[in-house]
Amino acid sequence: ADQAKYFQNFVIYYRIYISGLPVSSSVSTDQMTQINSALATDYTYFHTYATDNTTTTTVPSTMGTMFSNRKYYPLVLEGASIESLLGSGAGGKIITLDFAANAQYKPSLIIGNADLSSNASYPQYQLFRYSETGFMRPYDNYRYFVNTDEINNAAHINATDFTNLDIQKSAQDVSGQSYTYVSMYILSYGIDNNFSNIYSTPTFIGVFLLPD
Repeated sequence: ADQAKYFQNFVIYYRIYISGLPVSSSVSTDQMTQINSALATDYTYFHTYATDNTTTTTVPSTMGTMFSNRKYYPLVLEGASIESLLGSGAGGKIITLDFAANAQYKPSLIIGNADLSSNASYPQYQLFRYSETGFMRPYDNYRYFVNTDEINNAAHINATDFTNLDIQKSAQDVSGQSYTYVSMYILSYGIDNNFSNIYSTPTFIGVFLLPD
């Protein structure tokens, strides 16, 4: 079957993890347990279906539910529709995710193969955390991916109020400075002839330290 005709857009799922460990360089799989044991557990779970797993054969139609069950939520953009930007016409489009601590903007999605060391101008959209009444809402409506008290305080995670459910606290109390990381996956999404959700194999984008 021609799977391409069912494609609607790409979706990026994310989850934030609180840690007491700073890792400023690229996060390796060996460091995930040190950062937050839940991060390593979630990575192992999704690796079963990920593109870098050579034993992967099929992707369940419930892939979206599997992400939400582990409290991974769809990434949103401030002032723009990510579904439109990463829609069916996005084939071959290059995007850059900028989490640099010295960035001009808060963590952003940039359309284009951006050389972040240059002054070139690219369409840039600040990343927003998911918010939906009755499902998940950021504490104090703080939606940026920045390491602030609204994000790095485990006391703000409250299942009754649905606040900060996109954040996983550390298994051990963090005594001292708290750091936060975001883990991200990207996959394509569509609806088949039976009006059922279909997903591509998810690709692990990486784990990024959120700037202060």
